[in-house]
Amino acid sequence: MLSIVILVAVIIFWSVSYGAGMVGNIMQEAPQIVQSSFASYASIACGVDGDMTISHRLTKQFPLYAYMNDTHVQIRPAEGKYTGETERGGSVTFGTKPPIPFINCGTEVVRKNVRFNENLNHYVTINKTDVSMQIGVK
Repeated sequence: MLSIVILVAVIIFWSVSYGAGMVGNIMQEAPQIVQSSFASYASIACGVDGDMTISHRLTKQFPLYAYMNDTHVQIRPAEGKYTGETERGGSVTFGTKPPIPFINCGTEVVRKNVRFNENLNHYVTINKTDVSMQIGVK
């Protein structure tokens, strides 16, 4: 009887751990998580003197638009929503969130809106020089 209880506990623990890991992996690719990261990156880049490049790799590429103006950053799916699929056949859907502000120290934002092509691109980037900052894809 004790072995059955231990076996059931191990199965439940494994299922919860595996499921949480799958959801965690999908959440790292969600547009709003990438958007929050880029708002932080832009603020950090603004505080650094000189040139700086930040590249954020997406392991699960999906078509998206990376938008940046002088005060806000937005990463949004090319379609209305982004649906991430899990290994077990389930899916999690994320909608577009409003742009997030970042701290700008007077640099000019050169490129304002770029499309990430899931077949060609792997990274979303921020390039900063002494006088300008741009968001791009690589």
